[in-house]
Amino acid sequence: MRRSPGRWRRVRDSSDDGSILDLPGDTWLKFHPAGDQRTTRHLPEFCIAGGDDPESKPHAGQILSPPLESVTVDNVHRYLELVRTQLATTLWPLPEHAHARTVAQHCIDIADGIAARTRTAPEIDAKTFAAYTNLLPELTDALDRRGRIELSRAITERAQTEADLPALRTLICDAVQALFSSSPDTTDTTLLIDILRVERETSQAIHEAVNRTVETSEATSEQTDVHDPLTTYLQRHPHEQGQCTIDAITEIPGGYSKKTYLVELHGSSWLPDRVIVRSEKQFNVLGTSLETEYLTLQVVADAGLPVATPYHLETDPTILGGPFALFQWIEGSIIGDIDTVRAPSETFGRSMARAMAQLHSLPTTDVPTSTEAPVAPSRQMAELLDTYRRKWESTGIVSPAVQLAYDWLESACPLLDGHIGLVHCDLGCHNLLVAPDGEVAAILDWEMAKIGNPAQDLGYFYYTAVQLLPWDDFLAAYEAEGGTVPSRLEISFFRLWRELWRLTNISHAKRVIEAGEADDIGLARASICKVDELAARVEGLLMEILQPAHTPAR
Repeated sequence: MRRSPGRWRRVRDSSDDGSILDLPGDTWLKFHPAGDQRTTRHLPEFCIAGGDDPESKPHAGQILSPPLESVTVDNVHRYLELVRTQLATTLWPLPEHAHARTVAQHCIDIADGIAARTRTAPEIDAKTFAAYTNLLPELTDALDRRGRIELSRAITERAQTEADLPALRTLICDAVQALFSSSPDTTDTTLLIDILRVERETSQAIHEAVNRTVETSEATSEQTDVHDPLTTYLQRHPHEQGQCTIDAITEIPGGYSKKTYLVELHGSSWLPDRVIVRSEKQFNVLGTSLETEYLTLQVVADAGLPVATPYHLETDPTILGGPFALFQWIEGSIIGDIDTVRAPSETFGRSMARAMAQLHSLPTTDVPTSTEAPVAPSRQMAELLDTYRRKWESTGIVSPAVQLAYDWLESACPLLDGHIGLVHCDLGCHNLLVAPDGEVAAILDWEMAKIGNPAQDLGYFYYTAVQLLPWDDFLAAYEAEGGTVPSRLEISFFRLWRELWRLTNISHAKRVIEAGEADDIGLARASICKVDELAARVEGLLMEILQPAHTPAR
């Protein structure tokens, strides 16, 4: 393809002129004077526009889709494939910029995920619609028995007149609420489980289509934008009697509401050579407070639990863009993420059982809370569920399973007013450091800690624990160290809530990102590549809970 500086050129069949660009018909390319004819290696030097009017004047390097009425699945995929190829061949291979590789990999995953969705959605939606149609006789009969004649007719008419899955799902949501709110019998429960099975098969199909192998994110030792302001702050701190300088700052990836840095110091009179700095992000998806986390850590550290000692809290948001705190740096390794254990160890599992029993046995009188007096776990949870239900509803996503999950959790809140203790609320390998001897070196990230039911930590840690040792063995070790084992139903409550909480937060972040109110690439990737896996977990756990054999026994 010859260079044509500053002028638009229509490309109807990109293969005719030997170009390796795979673009849809009626695509316009515009090369800039500084461009090169090998443009596929220099994406920022050209623009793409579609449709009949190329004078949309895009910025250099910006890819514009055709007019909405001309967008097809193939068009979307080709543009995404172009972006993906550029990232994979130009930015991702740069080994000296590990953070850039992580960002590039996230972008590749997003492109793959969107392309997979656009290709598979019609077939998956058709199968889901057909599966719901097969359930209509039992569903309408159950509604008729409860006097919900109009709803029954609306579902039948919708299924017979138009294959509109979103509209049918909305009516299914109403049906699920009608069945669950009227003391469902065995037949109704079986029907609810069948509806959950349809939703789960749909979520699993989408997840399998979208799922890709992702490289583990690496930390980067590049100097970040916090280097100079943090240096100035530390040098002017009243405790500093020397000439403190920062040798290196490494941003540790992960975390949706806080940024974490490993800071290497030199010459400080009051801090060690290595410290951890945690600062609040401007878009805090969890709405948690760094100040409360800091005060909680002071209590936990004084009690002798394996945590990082807090050194200093700064509440002024103007220095690093948000409040920040300095903590002890602890030697240790991370052996997994929130869902997976890469290096299973029974020693580590028993060490965690001991640490959790110790945590849940601590006196709660000195633990900071957001209220003047501790709130009963049932009331605390009911208020949280109400907040998160409204957060979910703000996404505009219609899901019978999510609605049923919130309904069931709200009905089960009275179960929670048993044993009370300090709970971490986010235990998993992503928040744990392992010492060389296999013991717990440190429990990290206390931003969600509160006074509540210890079953929450056990439910959250379940998925990690069963990869370390059998669940009954873990509970026995926890009990032997002084922990009080809750009922099976309490643990199931928090297993479900863990996945529903994550699904709601990521779905809400998706809405915020699409509205242009946030640009976190990690959240963007999760909103494309993770939501269906979490939805399938919610649906599967609900099916397990609703089974008649699921009793409150341990």
